[in-house]
Amino acid sequence: ADLKAQNVPFNPFGDAAKAALAKLPQAVADDWVNRGIIIEDTVDDSGGQKPGYAPFWQLRSTYWWRSTFPANKDVHVSHRYKPSVGGTSSVSFFNEGQFQ
Repeated sequence: ADLKAQNVPFNPFGDAAKAALAKLPQAVADDWVNRGIIIEDTVDDSGGQKPGYAPFWQLRSTYWWRSTFPANKDVHVSHRYKPSVGGTSSVSFFNEGQFQ
């Protein structure tokens, strides 16, 4: 509910979430840092380092759908899966409120 109320995308990866976090009112950002929803993170935009925020929530999605199968007939069912969101395959270290 908090993310939706502030127009922050649920997907924590990518530029859209960071851009939305940059627009948060300071009181909301402070509250979210205190609650562990986001973390303080510096941003280097070629003009030097500036304070910013990074998402610290997880998104878990479950997909399901209804299917109807013919009665008294054999049906072949197969499943294929592809990741629905990006992430990192690297090791990230978080220490004292900062990514290392």
